[in-house]
Amino acid sequence: MSAPPAPRPLDVGRALDLALLIYRRHFVTLVVAMGVAVVPLGLLTITPSPWGVIGALLQTIVLAGITPGVATLVVSDARSGAEPTVSAVWGRLAPMLAGLVLSVGLAYVLAALSMILLFVPFLLFVVWWQFTGQVVVVERRTFLAAMRRSRHLVQGSYWRVAGYLILSILITGVASGALAAAPTAAALQFGVHVAAATAIRDALTIAARVLVAPVGALLMALLYFDLRMRQDGSDIAAMLDALPSAPFAGAPR
Repeated sequence: MSAPPAPRPLDVGRALDLALLIYRRHFVTLVVAMGVAVVPLGLLTITPSPWGVIGALLQTIVLAGITPGVATLVVSDARSGAEPTVSAVWGRLAPMLAGLVLSVGLAYVLAALSMILLFVPFLLFVVWWQFTGQVVVVERRTFLAAMRRSRHLVQGSYWRVAGYLILSILITGVASGALAAAPTAAALQFGVHVAAATAIRDALTIAARVLVAPVGALLMALLYFDLRMRQDGSDIAAMLDALPSAPFAGAPR
């Protein structure tokens, strides 16, 4: 008897459909869970120097771990048929928060240091270590072990992961930029005071991070589960479709 065919990789269109469906269904959980971290760090960023600089650095490092962490836990609940809540997400995320942020931060620092030597290794490392945060949250590995596991998942799918990453960055960057820039430009056009326009811009930048960042993070979380589950011969999209309570059945493939 021949072995059953391996599940097909989750294509970009299908992954984006699923990410948007999960985003709509769990919008409140995603936004509030993200806001718990984004809003305090965002306020710290816009305070006068040196706290503004320190806040910007903290925001970059901390949110690089928290954003995929929140999204991965929501996707994990969705694939099991559970209803994610803010308290449940942070109840699981909080105990591993230090390891998550430090592991992702280590990956970012090492990738950045590689730029001193050559640009190509930087791009290579960014893709190899893209799932460090997801590995910490789901598989409870940290630091170099999480980075090695991420590289193992990416092997054989480098350009696919790179394509997903580019799409995620474009979604987050373009949507965030439009959300923050358009109202600010309108305020200046109508003669709003510079200080008020700056405050509007800062507030909308924080709002954009809360509202838009989860979409790209969900996309990468779905890819992580797809790569991980296909190693076991299972299919993330088929599993989500099979849940009777989830709004995934019938979505275009």
